[in-house]
Amino acid sequence: MAAKPARQPALPRDVDWHPRTRAWWRDWKSWPLAHTFTASDWSFLLDTALMHHRMWSEGEMKWAAEIRLRVAKYGSTPEDRQRLRIQFTDPGEDGAADSGRPGEGARHRYGHLRAVDPASADPREALGPRRRPSPLGDRAEDD
Repeated sequence: MAAKPARQPALPRDVDWHPRTRAWWRDWKSWPLAHTFTASDWSFLLDTALMHHRMWSEGEMKWAAEIRLRVAKYGSTPEDRQRLRIQFTDPGEDGAADSGRPGEGARHRYGHLRAVDPASADPREALGPRRRPSPLGDRAEDD
């Protein structure tokens, strides 16, 4: 069963949201992984937004620890991202732009690999034809 990504809902209008919570909610919309969030992710973050609002508008610091635990699940700090093995890269870093579609980067990098027949004598066959080194080194290609 595949999870279907969902759009970020608006903050409910029946709450006079603290400006910091509004900014925090906007930040989640532009989060690099937001395009993968499901409806349940956004619901979870919406509950977290209410805690965030109460912390800032009413000074209820008792919510700070729970907020920290909740946003850690989405990689909000460098430490969280390291623990979750999330890496953000510059699209031009390797010379090819990433379309942002999940998994496309891995297919681009590893799509040439093939499954190896366990009965095969040489598992390196999965890498495709090998270029034999020339006894003349790189000069052989220049001739």
